[in-house]
Amino acid sequence: MKMVMAGLVVVAGMTGWVQGTVSARAAVGDSMATVLNTAPQGLPINADGYFTEGTNSKSTAANEASISNVTTPGVEDTQAVQISNSASLNSWGSIWSKGAYFDLDKNQYLSAWIYASKGSENDGPADGMAIVLQNGGTNAYSGTGEALGAWGMDNTQTTKDIASTIAAGAIQNSWALEFDTNVNNYDPSSGSTIIGNSSWTPGDAGEFDLGNNSTVQNGGTTAQNVAIAGQHIASGYPGDSSYYVPKTQSTGVIFGKTYYYYELKHDGLLQQGSTSFIADGAWHHVTLEYTAPTDPTATDAAGSMKYTYNDKNPDTGAATPSSARSATVPINFSEFHFSNSDHDVYWGFTGSTGASSENALVDFEQVPGQVRVNAGATLTKITDKSKDTGTTINSGDTVSGGSTVKLEYDFNWADGDKDWTGVNATLNIPDGIKLTSGTYQRDDDSAATKISDLTESSGKLKVAMGDSGMTLLSGTDATDDKQTSGKIVLYGTVDNSGTTTSSDAKVSQIIGTNALTQATTPQFNIQQSTIGVNIDSETSTLNVNKGDDATVKGTIDLADATTKASDISLAATLDGSDADIKNLTIADDGTASRAFSFTVPASELTTAGNHDLSLTASTGGTDSDPATATITVGDLTFGDVDTTMTFPTTFLTGSSQTLNRDSTAFNLDVADSRTANSPWYLYATAQPMTTDSATDTGQYTLDGALIYTDADNNTSTLSSTNPVLIDSGTASGSSDGTVTTTNAANDWQSDTGIRLRVNSGAVVGSYTGEIDWDLVNAPK
Repeated sequence: MKMVMAGLVVVAGMTGWVQGTVSARAAVGDSMATVLNTAPQGLPINADGYFTEGTNSKSTAANEASISNVTTPGVEDTQAVQISNSASLNSWGSIWSKGAYFDLDKNQYLSAWIYASKGSENDGPADGMAIVLQNGGTNAYSGTGEALGAWGMDNTQTTKDIASTIAAGAIQNSWALEFDTNVNNYDPSSGSTIIGNSSWTPGDAGEFDLGNNSTVQNGGTTAQNVAIAGQHIASGYPGDSSYYVPKTQSTGVIFGKTYYYYELKHDGLLQQGSTSFIADGAWHHVTLEYTAPTDPTATDAAGSMKYTYNDKNPDTGAATPSSARSATVPINFSEFHFSNSDHDVYWGFTGSTGASSENALVDFEQVPGQVRVNAGATLTKITDKSKDTGTTINSGDTVSGGSTVKLEYDFNWADGDKDWTGVNATLNIPDGIKLTSGTYQRDDDSAATKISDLTESSGKLKVAMGDSGMTLLSGTDATDDKQTSGKIVLYGTVDNSGTTTSSDAKVSQIIGTNALTQATTPQFNIQQSTIGVNIDSETSTLNVNKGDDATVKGTIDLADATTKASDISLAATLDGSDADIKNLTIADDGTASRAFSFTVPASELTTAGNHDLSLTASTGGTDSDPATATITVGDLTFGDVDTTMTFPTTFLTGSSQTLNRDSTAFNLDVADSRTANSPWYLYATAQPMTTDSATDTGQYTLDGALIYTDADNNTSTLSSTNPVLIDSGTASGSSDGTVTTTNAANDWQSDTGIRLRVNSGAVVGSYTGEIDWDLVNAPK
């Protein structure tokens, strides 16, 4: 009897259950104020009201989710959503789209930053958060701890398999992507299986991350049954019972029971061993790219979701492909149990804490149901200013100091249901480029708008594109692609004051009220040029008359002052084609700055208007960057000239008579774009007037002639041999090719100007003739 009692004491002692919970200390991390002071540029969440706070019928505690203003220096109009708070244990938080804005029939995109505070030395952070798509509403929350508000909860002591019960407690009709910062991997089987495990309580909800039920995708290769080693990202369907894999554990041989506990399947597992993969007190970027199925009505319809983690640098916004980790998983429509053809679902974030806690936040750049946008930047070394063309500068290229460069930022609406509104830019200008001019425009604008202020602050240029920013229309609203795209174009000069330096890649922000994106310029090297060419300011814009030569002067700057003039060459292009230059002289005076002069002959300047001259100096196999000048050729031509002058029908009286024109007004425009005080003279000659032989009997020559009477009542007869001076003047002298027009007939009255004299011997008939106008730049 004593021996039996002793044995029972031993068995009872070994099978006693001790609660296996983690110490209830809150995780230690940065204060919320510190976190908000380090957040990257994002969107003003409150402004457009993307989200509503979720409700939870399973808890009387308040929702920890809240919206806070970001205070990072240089970051504007940004708000972050807090999902959990390090001050609250066993708490819950959720935010949901205000409507079912995630249409599974269309491609969708999410770009955001997430933050989770790191724990103390003896207390890890907990528990994490999840992005959830669900076909329910805003009252969707499962439970705290390892459930993360999305998964079912394994917190029931049972000797039966209740996977379906656990799944029923999850968010129904859903897909979840978890960011799990607390590994729940206590193994009940680590204790004695013969006489019992005294450190495990069935239903203590701590085994979801225990087993090898994970799928890893890497470069198209899939690995099954991968063990979870630490903080991780993975996905699955919380309401699907097959995701809760049952395991069993006996509490002892004598009077023991076999209990069920559950591991969780993890699709598309991303992890990094035992290190702090997520909760490290730093911001990490997440991108979700959803691709809709070709046929959403198919019974087995499935889209695909690619999620990428750590694909941007939080300090610069630059892409970080070397550290990015991604997986692609199917999104099966059948898991959402749609009741009709409408495949719109709610999307949002859930999060939780348990016996430990953390600060968990989200900072959004682009969200589903709004607009997906793109941007890019190119840097070009301009070699032909007249055509605004040159050589693209790629990463690692070397650019000579003094080069003219163009920075172009192109941005566009790419997809989505909304217009991209309030678009402005914060441009991170590459080091070593001094801006000289800039414009912006939506691509359907008839003309670009000049950027009036190119002042940089800490290397950044803010471009406000209108009072309310630019609006790029959605594909539904736009009538052409130009309404969905815009650009900013900047010109500048590369610094040539030092030795070879490096200009790092720079990330700029194109920011709207409902989406933002980045554009990155390449890293490039700046090398001080050993030869340069400069055109003197007085000849950098030349104005010459057609038929005249143009003389260009300037200096050639040399690194070696002993270079001989005969070792220096100068090449020129005019309007992009090789130009013939004459009378070239280069000083041979042993200085580092050599004067030069040459002539562009009139034979190269045969058309009026602006001509772009580009010069390149060379020595020892090294070319300078081009220097440019504009030569404006002025010309003397006719403008608007009336082609017909008529006289009234009259009766022949046998006496001489003078006929005035039918109309006093007559256009006889002289168009002059030449240099100041260049004279002009307008002469007229006329052939005899004759009848038309096709309509009259024979052909007669009028006994009479055209005459010209000036304002002083001096009259001259127009003939085919003696030109008559009609008017004269001088050019006004514009330097930009502007044409000045003078109507030489402006002061003609009814009894002055061109008239017709009919002599007494005139024969009845209809007479016509021609006047030849002769415009010259010197008197005859």
